[in-house]
Amino acid sequence: LELPDGTPLGEHEALLLRLTWPDAEPRPLRQDQGRVDPQLAEGRVLFAWAGAVPHEAHAQALREACTQGARDWTTLPDVTLRSLKAALHEGPPVSVLHLLVHGEPKGLRFAGRVVSPKRLAARLRPYADRLRLVVLCACESAKAGGLGSALGSAAEALHRAGVEAVLAARDPLSK
Repeated sequence: LELPDGTPLGEHEALLLRLTWPDAEPRPLRQDQGRVDPQLAEGRVLFAWAGAVPHEAHAQALREACTQGARDWTTLPDVTLRSLKAALHEGPPVSVLHLLVHGEPKGLRFAGRVVSPKRLAARLRPYADRLRLVVLCACESAKAGGLGSALGSAAEALHRAGVEAVLAARDPLSK
């Protein structure tokens, strides 16, 4: 669709785009005897980053937000798929995952390696019933590429894997 000035609607700067995959249903929180476990409903925030990214400013903002919201949070520097799996598997449940990494057309860069959206989704799928939100702070992590691209975005792949909410950017990030 085009706006009267010829700009495609999807490129309008004030547009908030929400995508829902028809067959993807967010997994319900794990329950014990019909009741949601309060730890799983609240969970902790996991802040993971890799590469030369401004993680200090993000860590400070998350620290303040978690303090105000009385939420536990942990950090995971130089994140890899292996260390991410360990962090999600060990300790209290994670309900919010904040990933600060470089984004590329083929995926996200974790500690020097590009991870495809499909591979990241496969790694997070077992935790989709615990994760309520994934924040992908990476350039173009919601951009699937050009028309006819079969790769799909990292945000779409995570949503299809059952993660209830994914925040991601379609454009390069400057800060």
